[in-house]
Amino acid sequence: MSQNQNKLPSVAELLEMSRAQIVAEAFLKDEDEKSEFLHPKNNDYTFREIKLSNNLLKDGNNHTSILTAPQIKEFMENWEVVAYLPNTTTGFSGTLFEALEDIPRSGVKAVDQILPFRE
Repeated sequence: MSQNQNKLPSVAELLEMSRAQIVAEAFLKDEDEKSEFLHPKNNDYTFREIKLSNNLLKDGNNHTSILTAPQIKEFMENWEVVAYLPNTTTGFSGTLFEALEDIPRSGVKAVDQILPFRE
């Protein structure tokens, strides 16, 4: 991805960032269904280990964050979750993804990282 802050991201870069955001939103399904993710004991807001899976991405967040089967396959081949922080009391959550390999035409290089977050 562009390391030059003066350069606007390409459409392909924006698409990769958008997909990462959609995948990060898919993790919210577990948070909605498991109250311990929203209100952990002793305010233990620590990073959790999350593995990408077809089912997680296929179901999305039960709203609009859903990818097609080819998009899921492509995302899982290209990215891994490095760190995931579930909802805090303020509603913040973040997911750090790392590229496993260069993604042609997108400008993404292996080990580039994307940090989608929401509040």
